[in-house]
Amino acid sequence: MPLEVWIPPKEKVDTLVMAGQHGDEAEGPALMSHALRSLDLADLRCAAIIAANPDGVRYATRANARGVDQNRNGPASNWSPEMVRYPESPGALNNLELSPGTEAASEPETQA
Repeated sequence: MPLEVWIPPKEKVDTLVMAGQHGDEAEGPALMSHALRSLDLADLRCAAIIAANPDGVRYATRANARGVDQNRNGPASNWSPEMVRYPESPGALNNLELSPGTEAASEPETQA
């Protein structure tokens, strides 16, 4: 699924607003989509990404289609190659293991 960015027709964009980094949290993309449909887009001075992790949003998972946790793939000084564990649901006994990627910013969604 492609990552789509809405960029306003203004010469200068001040801000980037993103939703859908965690695909298993559907509220953000729904709210962002509603907001963009409800506002006068000609007056906006921010770019918007409804689904920063489109594969994750599509499949309701924190990972992208390659099993990488997008929230742990950023180009941070503390990036680690260790697998990321988080509960599949609140109170779950089993944790899912996701990759942070082969290196910081290895994923196309992060690079975009």
